[in-house]
Formats: sequence, structure tokens, C-alpha cells
Amino acid sequence: MKSVAKKPGAGSAGQAPGEPQLSLMERRRQSAMQEIADVALELFARDGFEATTVEAIAARAGCSPRTFYRYFGSKEDVMFHDLPIEIAAMGRVLDAHLAEGMSEWAAVCTSLVSFIGRFDAGHIRTATRRMELWSNEPALRARYQQYIALAEQTVLDSLCRHRGTRREHDDLAQLIAVATVGAYRTTVSTHDRADRRLGEHLQESLDRLGAGLNPDAR
Repeated sequence: MKSVAKKPGAGSAGQAPGEPQLSLMERRRQSAMQEIADVALELFARDGFEATTVEAIAARAGCSPRTFYRYFGSKEDVMFHDLPIEIAAMGRVLDAHLAEGMSEWAAVCTSLVSFIGRFDAGHIRTATRRMELWSNEPALRARYQQYIALAEQTVLDSLCRHRGTRREHDDLAQLIAVATVGAYRTTVSTHDRADRRLGEHLQESLDRLGAGLNPDAR
């Protein structure tokens, strides 16, 4: 496979502290997937998502279309390949913060800032370009909304486990999940400065919400 410059900020910035170590085979698999994803992003940004074919991505990455499909089911999958793993990791971090005794609002905010901060570890323009495609390409927008819903559900489930409540009966847990993940989504859609870190942007948005939803502020 052709070597390309690695851009960890494109979505996979390495393992979070406390995450289990990956096997050598899994690390190689993730590296290969990230390499193809980086190439695909370059082509999507240059030529447009619809105009870019799997064959073009594979050729640019120095692999065959068959290799591409070994890792991804479709072009859309390339743009989201890391999100399920990242969202699950965010949920585990949130569980740990709650177990440590951090307040619910602070635990959710800290976990989400850490989650979006994984994009800050590399080239911020690459992360912003990826987010622009998520928001503006019709073929990607619906899938992105599904992952936003998954993140919201992950936060809600963690809060309800901690509170010992059922999610359909816990207004506060639902409000916190909707508001904080909504702030995350807003940050993704409005972030357009290469000199501003995504984590800082999200923290500012969460701070604006915090006084109204943080139980400790009442």
C-alpha cells in the first residue's frame, strides 16, 4: 500500500488513556484503514464525494479495490470507520468519571471535550474538512446523524446506569444528553478556524449551557 502522510487528527488520534492495548495485528489493521481513509478524504475534498470512485481511492492508496472492500463496505463507511469505536470509548470514559465521583454535568462535559479533542491531535484543517463533508454531503449527512444519535444514547445510558433510573423516566438525564451532544454537533457544524482547537470551542459552548442544566449550580 502506498505510504501517505498520517493525519491522526482525521479521527483516530491513538488510544485513550486506560484503553486496553491493541494487538500488533489490530494496530496494523487500523493503520491500513486510516491510510485509506486519509487518501479518500483528500480525493473527496478535491474531486467531490460523488465523483470519487472506490477504484480511484484504491489506486491512490496503492491497493486494490478488493483490499478496500476488505476494510470498508462502501465509500460512506470510509468517513465513519472510527466513530463507533470512539463513541464506545467515550462512554467508558464517562462511566469512569461518574464512578470517580465527578458531578454528572462535569463528567459528561469532560468526556465530550476529550472525545472531540481527539481531532485536535493532528492537522486541524483535515478534521475540519472531514466535518464539512459530514455536514454538507447529502450521502453522508444522514449517516452522521445516526452517529450523533448513538453518542446521545451512549451519554444517556451511562447517566441512567449511574443514577439507577430508566431513561424514559429520567428528564434530567435526557436533558443533559440532548444538550451536551447538541453542543458537540453545533461545534462540528460551525467550527471554521484552523487556529482554534475544537476542544476549546466545545468547552465554550458547554459553559454557556452549564448554568442552566448543571444541578450543582442550583
